[in-house]
Amino acid sequence: MKNIEKIIGIGMLLFAVGFNLWLYRLEPTSLIDPNDNAFQFALVDRTNQIWDFAGGKCSINILCFTSYLVDHWVPNWAQGYNLPFYYSHVPQILIVASWRLLPSLSLFTYYHWVIYFLMSLFPLSVFLALRVIKLPWLAAGIGALLASQISTDGLYGLDPPSFLFRGWGLSSQLFAMIWLPLAIAYSWRYFTEHETRDMRHATFFLVATTMGHLGIGFIAMLSLIPLALAHPLKRFKENFLRLTVLSLTSLFFLSYWIIPIFLTNDYHNV
Repeated sequence: MKNIEKIIGIGMLLFAVGFNLWLYRLEPTSLIDPNDNAFQFALVDRTNQIWDFAGGKCSINILCFTSYLVDHWVPNWAQGYNLPFYYSHVPQILIVASWRLLPSLSLFTYYHWVIYFLMSLFPLSVFLALRVIKLPWLAAGIGALLASQISTDGLYGLDPPSFLFRGWGLSSQLFAMIWLPLAIAYSWRYFTEHETRDMRHATFFLVATTMGHLGIGFIAMLSLIPLALAHPLKRFKENFLRLTVLSLTSLFFLSYWIIPIFLTNDYHNV
């Protein structure tokens, strides 16, 4: 019986991913971007320019090279702005770094292939998260089926219209959305089972979520509070300590970005 449930659950996952791959198949063929994707691709394109500049400027100095990638001038709007200093910059760096391994594609086309695959694979993230918290295979399969059915009426949320070519173009959120279920799942397991490896996994996925998009990262960090409190009162002190450790550890790895934001917030249009 368990093997049958496992097969059905995995079948649901494969159907959900396959259906997305078919449904969104035209996304990589777009020739021009409306809405926020124009903004997002401009950041990717500028990161690619800075990659070449930093390569000539820094030689083999990795720290110098990285500093240019996370803090550089973007001249595309108004009188220019060092936007990556304040905004999520890891998605752009990952896109450019991986694209340079596939130079046969244009950067614009590759960027849309990344969006296409991230959207299509979101059911896999939900499926794995549900298995992490030890829900049955069948429940994980149902979660995968429902993952792409989330819908809001233009609220810029985690639903497909936020990322589609004809939608809002919030592609940076995809890099957070793909890790969010796993961040919540491993955090829950850490509060429940108290394993050190679960804390490492929770920290990694919380950091990855926040690096993808600061707003989604805030949602993930705030979600830790009810996760920690959803236990018997006798374990409150124990889980409050774990909540503190997990939060501070995640913030430590994000401090290179978040602390400068707060220190120089006077120069940022909030």
